[in-house]
Amino acid sequence: MRDTLNPASGPVLALAALIVSPALWHGMVGGDLPLDVALSRYLLAVVGCWLALEVFVQFLPAPATARERADGDATVIDDTSVLPQIPAETAEYATDPYAS
Repeated sequence: MRDTLNPASGPVLALAALIVSPALWHGMVGGDLPLDVALSRYLLAVVGCWLALEVFVQFLPAPATARERADGDATVIDDTSVLPQIPAETAEYATDPYAS
């Protein structure tokens, strides 16, 4: 089972602020909308964004667990594959050339 998204997480609050930003602007700066109305719209937008993001997250594929990555899942990219491999017989000579 997937973990649920926290309603007070950054993406939820930021998306709600983006959606309700005109009402927040008119409530705080413009003054033509009562501030309590603007903030109540923001709270409703937080709930709506949280529910929408919860539905969206349910359609995403589940992340691989540590056991699946350890078992050699083919979708995991090994970042060390691009590093040059030093043969064992020359590895002892791979020292700092500037050491005295």
